[in-house]
Amino acid sequence: MILEYELGPGGLSYMRNRLSLGNEIARQVATLPLHLGRAFALLPEGIEASALAKLEEAGAGKGHVEEITNTVAEHLHEELSKSPTRLLVLEHALARSSDPCVLRDPGPMFTFQSEVFFFLESRASSPEAVLSLMRRALTAYGLIGTLTELSGAPTIQNRQEVASETIHDLTANTLEILVQVFDGEAYVIWQRAAPRPS
Repeated sequence: MILEYELGPGGLSYMRNRLSLGNEIARQVATLPLHLGRAFALLPEGIEASALAKLEEAGAGKGHVEEITNTVAEHLHEELSKSPTRLLVLEHALARSSDPCVLRDPGPMFTFQSEVFFFLESRASSPEAVLSLMRRALTAYGLIGTLTELSGAPTIQNRQEVASETIHDLTANTLEILVQVFDGEAYVIWQRAAPRPS
């Protein structure tokens, strides 16, 4: 069984460090007030608290990688489906817009100053579509992504070179952040705190 494990300030610090090494969206997201949200890992039942403090080390998800990844995909699909304006954006840490593999890839993507971002719109979401997106974006450097939305901006078109204003909009509207941890065995998810009722 896969459970949520809350992470404290150490988890947020690790996330911020990983994000600061990512592409433009990740670097901008790293500057958000992450302490105002919550960070958790989806891991097998029975994980020791000491393992949660070692996010860079393998072991916490050993033997459960597929189950964890499927649970993360289900979670992202559920969150993505809550609004038609939501997007799941995953960066490709290594690809550049002119790379042959990118030119051959038929799936939805956009670029910013040659950086490549794969995306999935709410209307096209399913757990399988989220898994496919995760596989497309996965590199040896792991996976970094955001669940976000566009605020009044037109939708992003496949293979569009977006402007810095779109990047800022996606960053400002970040609802969740996904970072692969435990040497690729699991993920940490940050969620923006829900607004307080008026």
